[in-house]
Amino acid sequence: MKKIPSSLTFNRIHQLQENLRAVPEKYYGSSFYLFSETALAEAAENFENCLPGVTPFYAIKANDRPEILSFLAHRGWSFDAASAAEVYKLAELGVSGERIILANPFKDKPTVESILNHAVCMTTADSPEELQKLARAFANAPHQPKVLIRITLPSEGVQTDLGVKFGCPPIQAVKLLEMCLELGLKAEGISFHVGTQSWNPENYARHLEGAIWVLKEFAYRTGLELKLIDIGGGFPWGSADGSGPEQVMKLLNAVGEMTRLAQAEGYVLQAQPGRVICAGAYTLVSTVIGKANRNGRPWFYLSDGVYGAYNGVLYDHQPYLFLPVNRSIESLRENVSESVVCGPTCDGVDIMARDISLPEDLEVGEYLFSPDIGAYSMVAASQFNGFAQAPILSQANLEREILLHIEPTEPSELNLPLAV
Repeated sequence: MKKIPSSLTFNRIHQLQENLRAVPEKYYGSSFYLFSETALAEAAENFENCLPGVTPFYAIKANDRPEILSFLAHRGWSFDAASAAEVYKLAELGVSGERIILANPFKDKPTVESILNHAVCMTTADSPEELQKLARAFANAPHQPKVLIRITLPSEGVQTDLGVKFGCPPIQAVKLLEMCLELGLKAEGISFHVGTQSWNPENYARHLEGAIWVLKEFAYRTGLELKLIDIGGGFPWGSADGSGPEQVMKLLNAVGEMTRLAQAEGYVLQAQPGRVICAGAYTLVSTVIGKANRNGRPWFYLSDGVYGAYNGVLYDHQPYLFLPVNRSIESLRENVSESVVCGPTCDGVDIMARDISLPEDLEVGEYLFSPDIGAYSMVAASQFNGFAQAPILSQANLEREILLHIEPTEPSELNLPLAV
C-alpha cells in the first residue's frame, strides 16, 4: 500500500491544503488547477542559483501556458521549442529568435521554415540525413542557425529513456560535426538529454564527459575548437510523493558542480529545464463523483482522469498523490484502505492508480488534490467523452479578490482568472 513517506515534511502539503481551502466554494464541484506564481518563481530562482552561468532554455513542451511563458520571458529566460507552432507561440509573446533553440533533432517542413522565418538561433541533429536536409533548406538563406549534434549514452534510473529515440554515439558525433563543415552548416557544439526524471547525477556526468570528449576529438581532427555544450533537461521533481523540490536541490547542486568544472575549462553551458520549473506551480483538485466496492477494494471515480489532467500517468509514466482537501493529512496514517482511483470516462484504461491509501469513509462529493501536476498534464489533455479540461485559477488573483471582497470572476473559455 502506498503511503506518504514518513520522512516527508508535512509543512509543504499542509500549506497547499490551506491554499485550496481558501478557494471560494463556487469553484468546487468538478476539477480545477490552482496556479502559484510564487512556486514558479522559486523553481526558476533555485535553478539559476544551483547552475550559475548556465543559460536556461525553458522546454515549453512541459507546459506552454501563457502564464508560464510570460513570466519566464520577462525574467530573461530563453526557450526550447520543438515545432513551428511552439516557435510562433513564442514569437507572439515577443521572444526573439536569438532566445530560441529548436531542439527537436527531426524537423518537418513547417518547423524548418519557422527557423528561417523567426531567425531561430540554434537547432539540433543526430543523423547525416537531417544534416543534409538542413543544408538544402538553409542554402542561400539570409539566416542560418547554429547546429548542435546530439549524443546519447546509457542512463540509469530514468523515468523515460530518450536515448532509445534520439542521439548518436560520441564517435559518430565527431563525424557529424565534420559533415557540418563539408555541408556549409554552422557547427557549434554538442547537446544531450539524459532522460526524464533523472535522479541519478551520474547520468549527467557521463554525458558531459562524452560531450567534452567529442569536442576535443573534433578539435584534434580539424583544428577548430567548439565550446558550447547543451546539457538538456531531465531534471526531476517530486510529484510522486509530494516532496516537490526537497530532493531536487541535491541533484541540481550536483549538476551545478559539474557545470562549474566544465566552465573552468572554457566550455559554455546551457540547459533545457522543463518539469523542474513548472511541475510545482500547479495543484489539481478533483471531485469524487462515484464510489464502488470491487473485489473488496474501494474504487473512487473522479471528475478528471487520464484523458484529461492525469494523462501523464499514461504518456509520462508519472504517478501522483491523491490527498483529501478537507481532511487532515495525518489521518492518512490510519483508517485507510488500499484504493483504486479512476477517471470519469467510459474507457477501462482511465485508471490513475490501483494502490492509493485513502480514507475508508471517503464519500461522493468530497474533494481530492494532487500537488505537483504542472508538467506534462494540461499540455496533452483532451476532451474525450465530452469531459471539459479543468480550468486554471490563479492563487494570486484569488487572494486579491478575497482581500478586496470582490466577487471572483467566473472561469472563462480562456481558463481565467490568471496572473497574466
